Amino acid sequence: MEKRKRGEPPHWVMPGVFSGHVIVEEAVERVTSVKLPELLPFEGQAPNEQVKQPEESTWKERIEQLEAQVAELKQSLAAWEERFKALEAEQKRDCEYLYQVVLSLKKEWEKERDEHRDH
Repeated sequence: MEKRKRGEPPHWVMPGVFSGHVIVEEAVERVTSVKLPELLPFEGQAPNEQVKQPEESTWKERIEQLEAQVAELKQSLAAWEERFKALEAEQKRDCEYLYQVVLSLKKEWEKERDEHRDH
């Protein structure tokens, strides 16, 4: 095993690899580093320029569309809730019917068992 000199770093460092400002994005089992100049938009647009705001009529149209979607979703939700309640009631009736069937079968079985016991 080689002896390290005192001034040497504990691992190999490639000079210039991480020079400048670097943003590190971390995820599960993955680390991505991106230099800041790569993140900036193309040179034609300065980062401080403001994007032109859409007109007020565009906003109003979008709001009306969203309100219409909300109304449709509320109607759909109400229909599904009614269907769910109907299915729950049907399931409860079926369960009660099956309980009564099992109870009558049990009584019939006990009656036959008692008859055979006397013989």
